[in-house]
Amino acid sequence: MKKVRTWSVLVARAEARVAAALGVVAAANRRLREVAASAARLDALHADYVARLRTTQSAPHSMVDNMMYRRYIDHVETLQRRLAEKQAAVSAELAAAKGEHLAAQTECMKFRHLMEREAGRLLLEQREKEQAETERAAIAQFNRR
Repeated sequence: MKKVRTWSVLVARAEARVAAALGVVAAANRRLREVAASAARLDALHADYVARLRTTQSAPHSMVDNMMYRRYIDHVETLQRRLAEKQAAVSAELAAAKGEHLAAQTECMKFRHLMEREAGRLLLEQREKEQAETERAAIAQFNRR
């Protein structure tokens, strides 16, 4: 019975590892959604300032206004590039977290299987022992007659 208890402890630890890995996956998913939302806001901002630049260029304007819009658009494009890099990093982190979660699940299933197999083996061993005792008792009773 001690071996089954050992396996159950290992299963519990593996399940805790699965839960922790799932938390990491959820956090990475949340960060990826946040980065995607930021990217959408930056895209909208970029489109807005490009439209303002075109409006400014079509009307009489000063060179300073034109340069300010272009500078701001360049700044937004820089932010978009940085955000794209961050999004790639978070995607890689998410993929790694999913891999860790899958490995933890596999380990947990392995330990469960080993625990069940050990419990089955012990049950079979116990039944064989009981059968042998029953046979010994029957032989002893037969020999007494």
